[in-house]
Amino acid sequence: MPYLHRHVLRATCCGLLLATLAAQSSQAADGSLQLALPGSTLAAAAQNDKHALTGWYALSITDGVLNVTPAESAVPSDTLQVSGKRADQLLAGKPLQRPPKPGGLTVKSPPDALLLLRVEQETGKAAPLPTGQFAGSVAPDTLREGWAASGELAGRTWHFAVAHKKRPDGKLLAGSLRVTATPDAPSAKPTLLLPPANGMAFARQELLWLGDMNNDGQPDALVRRTWVTGEADYVLVVSPMLATAYYDPDHPASYFSSGVEPGSNIMQWHKSRPVPGPIKFVGMGNFSLGDQAWRLLLPDAAAEPLPKVLTDRQFKLNGETIRVTLEHLPRTQNEAVSTTSDFSWDGSVLVRVTFRGKSQVLMQAAPPDDGQFALSVGLIDGKIGVKIEHQPHYNNSFTRYWLFDDTEAHFRRLQSEQAQGC
Repeated sequence: MPYLHRHVLRATCCGLLLATLAAQSSQAADGSLQLALPGSTLAAAAQNDKHALTGWYALSITDGVLNVTPAESAVPSDTLQVSGKRADQLLAGKPLQRPPKPGGLTVKSPPDALLLLRVEQETGKAAPLPTGQFAGSVAPDTLREGWAASGELAGRTWHFAVAHKKRPDGKLLAGSLRVTATPDAPSAKPTLLLPPANGMAFARQELLWLGDMNNDGQPDALVRRTWVTGEADYVLVVSPMLATAYYDPDHPASYFSSGVEPGSNIMQWHKSRPVPGPIKFVGMGNFSLGDQAWRLLLPDAAAEPLPKVLTDRQFKLNGETIRVTLEHLPRTQNEAVSTTSDFSWDGSVLVRVTFRGKSQVLMQAAPPDDGQFALSVGLIDGKIGVKIEHQPHYNNSFTRYWLFDDTEAHFRRLQSEQAQGC
């Protein structure tokens, strides 16, 4: 089952916010729409929060038909974790004296489930949803420039189309794609079905299903957006609500340490992955940019309308060349309605590596805040690896590792270590 890793730990200065609900949600008059991945932690095991585990439904798609089934049996989540001194010992390479525990509880879902869905009313109770099979009104497709389709909902024809902004060079402005819906009626005006995403960039956006899930005669939709880094998120529209859920196919391990509350230090990993520990990285080449040098190259990302290469470096590893570039990619900003999700520490600069004839974006970096951006290439257990140390916030620094997968011929996210000062 998928594992929700990114930003499980959300932190603010002098305080740690532990997100036990791995879901994004939006508020509407009808209630709050919550979306999560199967296997993700929905409630802490110690709390035994029955309320948080009720009212969930599993979503799957078969031959263009959306299947909605109840999912309410509590089971351990797919996340394993240790905390406090045990997390620190694990990072230091000391073996666990007792097995790790699941990060919390989730609900049991069918093997083919894509997502878990819940609607919470203002009263705090979960709202019942229609179950069964819901046919799509238009065929699944890749959302792209010029895309348009028509379909019928509750006996009424609707027209759907893509709109977007363009850069000065005529190319699509990243994150600006939106989908509009217009009923086939005189003087009907288009409404926004899928909003743009401030600050984000996607390699591909796929319409998985479009129909009427809650039987209100208004279009609903499920979209999968693959980020330029290979991560992805799902956007579910259940009119008039919208929610997102993040997915990382690499399932990297995650370590968080607090400068004031060591007891809250935590190591988390997906149950399908080996128990994490210290990364034995042997550096063979590196470069760094401080905050001042970065801002000289890119004074204001939001005001730079065209792509720009900040730096271009090459290194030799065991006789092979690895090229590293930092590239600013303009994105849409200040959209009134946005579907931006799980993008707290990221920015407009693509960290791209080219190795063995293939190019790949490792991460999207924001400028360092009174610190450094440092990238090293080298070996991890004898295999090609990349290490990035980055301080996007004066009080939060990250060390991230990637390992080259010879079978899939790409760098896989291996581990992320976040240190918070206060």
